[in-house]
Amino acid sequence: MKANRFAITAAALVIALGASGCGHRLVVKEGEKTVKVYESEDVYHAAIDIKHAVNGKGPIPAPQRNFIRMLDQMVEAGELKNCDDGAKVKIISTDADGSMVELLEGPDKGYQGFVPKENLK
Repeated sequence: MKANRFAITAAALVIALGASGCGHRLVVKEGEKTVKVYESEDVYHAAIDIKHAVNGKGPIPAPQRNFIRMLDQMVEAGELKNCDDGAKVKIISTDADGSMVELLEGPDKGYQGFVPKENLK
């Protein structure tokens, strides 16, 4: 009898933990259509630095143009994913800037990458 109760309790605990781990979703920022999931936090910070530099006035210097091309190539190579709004994710780790996540659904299911905190719900 005790073994049966233990099995039922253990099964309920596993189901509860599994359901609670799937509660996070990607959220699209206003004015955007997809969420970018970066290969790593370093790639995210580099992309932000370049965006700030590019948004300045004047012509874009060659190194920045090359980096923008490189980001486009990363998307093509699968190192940067554009994901749909509401896609389920599992959080692997979190810091002040965002979280490392694993995509749980969609065509890129299983991909692990960095998402800024404003893109998580």
